[in-house]
Amino acid sequence: MLREPRARISLEAKGRRHSTLGQISPAVFERRVDDPGSVNEQSFGSHSPRGRTLRGLAMRSFGLVIGALLILASAISFTAPDLRLSLERSAITPVGLYAITALRIATGLGLVLAAPASRAPRTLGVLGLIVIIAGLSTPLFGVARAQAVVNWLASAGPLLMRLDAVIGMALGGFLVYVSRDGQEARTPDLRVANEPKQRP
Repeated sequence: MLREPRARISLEAKGRRHSTLGQISPAVFERRVDDPGSVNEQSFGSHSPRGRTLRGLAMRSFGLVIGALLILASAISFTAPDLRLSLERSAITPVGLYAITALRIATGLGLVLAAPASRAPRTLGVLGLIVIIAGLSTPLFGVARAQAVVNWLASAGPLLMRLDAVIGMALGGFLVYVSRDGQEARTPDLRVANEPKQRP
């Protein structure tokens, strides 16, 4: 006879606990999913979707800038080949070759870092490696050989330099194309994937 109240009290406590859980609004769980500072992003740390988006945006911006500068330089070379020759002759010095080396290596590294966030990661990565190798081999080329190449371009006429400028503009257009809305922009948001599915 004494055990009956205890059993009744335990059953009532369980009923109150289940009823309390049933009164929790589904908005509480949705708020945990929709909140930018929720456990989804905190658990990933620096690899959060927002961090990957910002990093991808910076890398794609670098590719866009390099492509735009290449198009501009190639357009100037196409319209004024003599100006290009004069600039190249003035840059062919020991100090100028080291400056060109540093510029090529920095550009190649930037392209390699921007490759994962682009539309063509492998192609852009290989292109960056080629630019780095060209930069490392620039001091070995020497001032005399560089001047000989410039003299050969001058003797070949403006047609060859304009053809080279067209290739440069095409390469710049390719960089601009692959740097727009790359893989980072197409990565699905984890918050959308974690949203509870509604039952029919």
